[in-house]
Amino acid sequence: MLPWNHHEQPAPSKERALGEVLASGHADKDVEHQLGRLLVHSNTSLLNSPGSFAADDEEFIEDWADAFDGWGLVKEACRRLLIVGEALTEERRALRVQLALEGRPKREAFVELPADRPRREAQAALARALGDLADLYAKYPHV
Repeated sequence: MLPWNHHEQPAPSKERALGEVLASGHADKDVEHQLGRLLVHSNTSLLNSPGSFAADDEEFIEDWADAFDGWGLVKEACRRLLIVGEALTEERRALRVQLALEGRPKREAFVELPADRPRREAQAALARALGDLADLYAKYPHV
């Protein structure tokens, strides 16, 4: 387990947090879709170029601050998904060991487990955070 998953260290950069979620195998299709949208919009957004707007543009300043906060929410949602995803992996591993010891077929391990629900909830929360941030960046497209 990565130490930042349990608040032992500060969370890594946003890029590393997202990469670790993708590499973990715990991201579902909705997380992957929203992450793709975020990458497209954030990499082409004027929100990343504060000099593009007047210093007194209050809406831009507020949106820029919301984007900063949004990345914090995304990193926290990544952390949560990794924690509950690892719990599910451990629960499934323990079930497979138990089945092997009892001489039962491995396919019996592919059932709904108590840790499946928290993982689905964490996936949905991450997808929402990614989508909200993508929508914010999309307000300021490069022309």
